[in-house]
Amino acid sequence: MSIRINVDGQMGTEEDRLLSALDQGFLFGASVYETIRTYDGVPFVLERHLERLRASAEALGIDIDVSRETLTERLRATLEKAGNAESSIRIVISAGIGAIDYRTGSARKPTVVIIVRPLPAFPESLYQSGAKAAFVTVMRASRGNLSPKIKSSNLLNNIMALRQAHEKGAYEALLLNGRGEVCEGSMSNVFVVRGGAVATPPLSSGLLEGITREHVIEIARANSIELEEKTCTPEDLLGADEVFITASAREVVPIVRVDETTIGDGKPGPVTQKIMKCYQVHVRALMSTTETVD
Repeated sequence: MSIRINVDGQMGTEEDRLLSALDQGFLFGASVYETIRTYDGVPFVLERHLERLRASAEALGIDIDVSRETLTERLRATLEKAGNAESSIRIVISAGIGAIDYRTGSARKPTVVIIVRPLPAFPESLYQSGAKAAFVTVMRASRGNLSPKIKSSNLLNNIMALRQAHEKGAYEALLLNGRGEVCEGSMSNVFVVRGGAVATPPLSSGLLEGITREHVIEIARANSIELEEKTCTPEDLLGADEVFITASAREVVPIVRVDETTIGDGKPGPVTQKIMKCYQVHVRALMSTTETVD
């Protein structure tokens, strides 16, 4: 297993200095990214991730000058060079090398980075026993700041939120928006189950529209599980029968404790377990139509 890094088509490892110190992604956080995992060595729903990547870049005024074909060929070569059984992929598009100021247009050519590393091994206990989450004081950026639709590499909010959660002995941080509504996790989207019905905060709450979130909504509706996108409060989570979070690499993770409150009976609930199983079927069905990176 290994880590391979591809910068503008140049292959290297984490020990190689492939990125300029004058890159505005490094200097100012002027970059966007996507995280993708593989199944049987094949990137999952790659096209959807690339679509969101380009939309994020466009929103920041970064003109990606690399075609989809070139990008996927670089990804294929990097996966092959890494040689991992399963990989976690991070594609980063930065504004590129430019002046050390905020002038628009000083960076003229974006930097395209592909990082391939072994997929982290998530313990079975995470799914069988569930995890703890905690509310934190760090809030999701309010309206008027950077759009939540942009998957920006500037993750200081998330880092500080997760640090607070870890100090509480929690696996994930739960962020509120400026109105005090549940928004999302530091690295996930949030779902609440009550009376067999599922609720998840709407996009209007200011969250990033997770791709795994999209799939879970589709799965629930296809399997006759009532699901509604609606505003959720901290009290909704604390009084829920079940809570779970979703993320690309981790898939569906049961949350059995929020701060000092036990959720339900303290075990992954039946609706969460059903969605977890249905997600696996959903993944295999989609992957059966995708044989390789092309």
